[in-house]
Amino acid sequence: ALVEGVYTLRISLVDTGGRKTVAIDAFVVYDGFAPKVVSYGPEMVPTVTFAGGRVLEVRSKVSAILANFPQGLSPMDVVATLAVEDVAVLQVRDLVTCSPTAMD
Repeated sequence: ALVEGVYTLRISLVDTGGRKTVAIDAFVVYDGFAPKVVSYGPEMVPTVTFAGGRVLEVRSKVSAILANFPQGLSPMDVVATLAVEDVAVLQVRDLVTCSPTAMD
């Protein structure tokens, strides 16, 4: 059985013109039951900005969509950490509800 990782997938066939092979680089194999990040954004946020000659701290919001995450959680049930600092979790929503035995 394959283990999680990044592979090169090669597909070969033989026809009248001989053997033909194509490759898909960076083919990912993952555990379908493990929690994983599906998407997030924005990818970068500023720490400070200048306005009217003053330096202002920026408080940015980042959204993340996760698969195989426990359902029915409140923001108080989730801890988010940036570097070594805990950051506020403002909202948790279940986008899809499926059986615990279903693979994402």
